[in-house]
Amino acid sequence: MRCSMFPTESTTTTSNGRRRGAGLPDVSGVLTLVAMTALTALVATSTACPSEIANPGECAGPSCVKDPVNTEPPRLFVDPPFGLGFDCVTLGCDVERRMIVENRGGGTVRLVLARLGVASSRDFVLRRGDGEPLPVGDETAVEITEFTPLELFVRYRPSDGSADTGSVLLEWHDGAVAYDDAVTEEVELPLTTRALGDVVASPDVRRLNFGFVPMGGYATRDIVIGNAGSGGVLAVGPVSRADESLTVFAESGGSWGEQFVNPDESATITVRFRPETIGTTDGVLFVQTTDPAEPAIRVEVTGTSFADPQALLAQPSIDFLSIRVGGTRTLSLSLRNTGGSTLSVTPTVLSGHGVSVGNGIATNDPILAAPLESITIPVTFAPTLGGAMNGILQLATNDPAQPIIDVPLVGFANAPQLSATPVAVDFGAVVQGWTTGAQTFL
Repeated sequence: MRCSMFPTESTTTTSNGRRRGAGLPDVSGVLTLVAMTALTALVATSTACPSEIANPGECAGPSCVKDPVNTEPPRLFVDPPFGLGFDCVTLGCDVERRMIVENRGGGTVRLVLARLGVASSRDFVLRRGDGEPLPVGDETAVEITEFTPLELFVRYRPSDGSADTGSVLLEWHDGAVAYDDAVTEEVELPLTTRALGDVVASPDVRRLNFGFVPMGGYATRDIVIGNAGSGGVLAVGPVSRADESLTVFAESGGSWGEQFVNPDESATITVRFRPETIGTTDGVLFVQTTDPAEPAIRVEVTGTSFADPQALLAQPSIDFLSIRVGGTRTLSLSLRNTGGSTLSVTPTVLSGHGVSVGNGIATNDPILAAPLESITIPVTFAPTLGGAMNGILQLATNDPAQPIIDVPLVGFANAPQLSATPVAVDFGAVVQGWTTGAQTFL
């Protein structure tokens, strides 16, 4: 029932012009039948409306309904209106920001759904400010009026090095219309994160030397990769082998999966070597990162189960090619110790004119190579005589299988000389204009 727009107290005007209440019959006058009928209707109307209407044309009280023609429709508004941004993006960040869902129109906004978008990162969490469950349908809908806004909170806790994005999805309809008959509207508000700088992968080693490990034993070494960037989270891993059949370099507990590193922090990858055969084993590991300058860090790994020193020449001989007498050419002889003990090498030039061990290494001085490490021996050819050079560089080692190693030396010394025979040509006296016979020389 709609309230009457008439005041609850009617008045009449007397013959002298004064107004008086007409809520009850006037004892001095006689009401006509028509006036009594109107009074009865007015009293009935006033009794049915539980609250007085202060001003004509307005309806007050919970039982009074405004004229639907003049009522403003509900209008959903979210503050902030353009979504939420998060600038703390490193591991350990835990930030919560608020959204206010309001009704800036009339009537009631019936919010039937509030959730994160399907493609949102799992690092975002949405909750209601009052602790109640989020609406997931008509039965759990939240009614929002002008005086009852809804608080939503989005929590962001980054768990990896990826750039996180997402959205908050809201669905609502006019609360004056039944859900089955209503037109549902959808609002999607973006969630973004802002990286503060670049990530830079900084490995502490690019080669792991396990040295000597006996059969049945094992050794571990660490690869430490720091984040030297100015901001953002560096993802390190997973780790892969260049040769997947190489099982002797296995992880030492845990996983070779992905790790995440804040700026000025580091991730540790532990590698285990357990030899399966007698001898030396070499391999390569690739560590993936999100550093655009080095998306895959190459790390060499080597180990041996051979206890004694073992000399391995990188090349069987040294060829100086051709060089002019008076010139100098220095080449390097590379040698690797593939054994598990320190290798001692003493170089001596047995033959070869103009050949010497260069760069300050004196003949008969030993050179040491640690297990699985390499050394280089500089050898210099400075010929003083022309012609071919053939010589021997002898290496005395403590390798029990190769105590003496002879390295052939070859080269050619260019020494050209010009000579003429005869040394002079004499044409004698000749008359001007005459021509003498030809003379030759070699």
